[in-house]
Amino acid sequence: YVYSGGKWQHIAVLKGSENTCYTAQGLGSASAHTFSVKAFKNHNGKTIYSKPVKITPYTTPKKAENFTVTNQSDNSIDISWDKVSGAEGYALYSLESGGWVRISDISADKTSYTLSGLEAGTTKKFSLKAYIIADGKYLYGTPITLDAVTLPKAVSGLEISETESDNVTAIWNVSEGADGYIVNI
Repeated sequence: YVYSGGKWQHIAVLKGSENTCYTAQGLGSASAHTFSVKAFKNHNGKTIYSKPVKITPYTTPKKAENFTVTNQSDNSIDISWDKVSGAEGYALYSLESGGWVRISDISADKTSYTLSGLEAGTTKKFSLKAYIIADGKYLYGTPITLDAVTLPKAVSGLEISETESDNVTAIWNVSEGADGYIVNI
């Protein structure tokens, strides 16, 4: 039995005492569902029942979708995602040398975040999980990951070092985070 809509609903009869597992499907995400299980025995044409035992598990939130970079600078990255119905918040992680590190808890009413204080031209990997808190414990949805990169620093010290009748030489300082330079005339 499952308790739903103010009443108990019969959902399955499992025959054979070794059948001790049942997966209920289509329950909806980030929600509580009370189950009642009782044993039965057929005897002289009658069915007799044990006392029911109840448990109230919670389903996890769905996976956040459309996790993307919306803007970036040389020291920050703006990210966003679609709202997850039923989520109480979002846990944001960054992949560091020692593994995933939780960097922020974000309230359920927000679907964007700015990561600042980053180095120029740095690639970072982020993970986001929607969560609910049930009976004092965090229950997480499936994580979604994103690779993001900050912009390289703009060149500085650009100047002309030499001019001749048919050419000009420009020089500049090394740009933090750059893999190279594009020169347009």
